[in-house]
Amino acid sequence: MSHRLQKFTLSGSPEEIGYQHGKLLASKIHRNIAFYKGVFLNNLGDETKILNAANHHKGQIKAYNPDYITEIDHIALGAEISEPLWLYALNSRTELTLTKESNECTAIVSPHHQIIGQTWDWAQSIQDNFVIMEIQFPSGHKILQLTEAGIIGKIGLNSAGLGQTLNILWSIDSVLSGVPIHIILRAVLESPTLDEAKKAIERSGGGTASNIIATQGGRAFDAEFAGSDTYIHDLEGDTYVHTNHYLHAPKPVQIDETDTENSRTRYKTAATKLSAVQHFSVPEMITILSDRSEGVDSILVENKPATLGELGYIGTLATIVMDLENRTMKVRKGNPSSPSFAIENFTEFRID
Repeated sequence: MSHRLQKFTLSGSPEEIGYQHGKLLASKIHRNIAFYKGVFLNNLGDETKILNAANHHKGQIKAYNPDYITEIDHIALGAEISEPLWLYALNSRTELTLTKESNECTAIVSPHHQIIGQTWDWAQSIQDNFVIMEIQFPSGHKILQLTEAGIIGKIGLNSAGLGQTLNILWSIDSVLSGVPIHIILRAVLESPTLDEAKKAIERSGGGTASNIIATQGGRAFDAEFAGSDTYIHDLEGDTYVHTNHYLHAPKPVQIDETDTENSRTRYKTAATKLSAVQHFSVPEMITILSDRSEGVDSILVENKPATLGELGYIGTLATIVMDLENRTMKVRKGNPSSPSFAIENFTEFRID
């Protein structure tokens, strides 16, 4: 594993942004498709069902924002993907792969200090297939995000000082057939204001299971997606933490409490440490996101075998801390079981 993260800058129209994405990241995109295809097959059984589901999500994306269809189709052109529906499956990967393995990520925000960040815990098989991506739009708006190659939206900030995090949530009996969460994340980052970001979430109409924290200029909200319903909660207070269980959705969401012990342990650890902080700062955020006090239930977690064999090993892939006032993102790749890992080994990226 390389500990160096590359930054790729894309610009122009949806066609141009997509083609540049595909051309520059072709090998990583092909590897991501190959990895997720195995996971999709385990979940859905055969390629026909995968592509049918991807085509359904393509229709949801088109209704939500047709520019994203143009961009994804041009990623396929640039990367020479013979069947573009595999890219739609990739952008819908959360909805197509959601399992109880999705017990990952600890997100923290301090709206007043304009600092937001998280750990991203997921399959080590894709540790060299994610990148830092800056997208520059003709309007002058820019976004800076950590994303998987081939996926158009994820964790990041924009030139208007708005930042967001992602936690995957698990719910029972929820059909995840709506606008994919990674598409919604992209729309949030394209929003110039927090109110516009909230509208982007509201108009998605639900149909996924995840959590987004968004913050800008001292304000913040938390959006919990619970199948067909979405619960948006305006945040108050100096700090806020979210892991992988619901905090605001009502009990009828039918969460299986036995599958949230890891999430609740990480939540308690982060909340306890936040309560002891005197002056919140980027170094304080890094310290909390680097906590290893609870073994396999720690915030920063070493690689461990996944119960779903196709996933291989799961652990912290990256730690991301964003200073929204200065438009910077610090990223540390890997975890203590990664070769050459060091707690202080962050790389800083800035919106140009």
